[in-house]
Amino acid sequence: MEFALFDERVTADASLYSKITRDQILPLTIAPATGFTATVINAGQISNKGFEASVTAKPIRNANGLSWSTTLNYN
Repeated sequence: MEFALFDERVTADASLYSKITRDQILPLTIAPATGFTATVINAGQISNKGFEASVTAKPIRNANGLSWSTTLNYN
């Protein structure tokens, strides 16, 4: 979702995501006492879920080109 207010002086953006990855192949280091240094495994299923949001404010925006903006981001 994205929206702007007050002639784009305040903008907000938010995202909600959920992703499932299957059959992820990952290299791993193992103890050297085994006689090997690495192995490869099938991690099966990995789930990533999250929320991201950002708000940008432009409190100063003059006609002569002077502007100031600040952004807050949450993950």
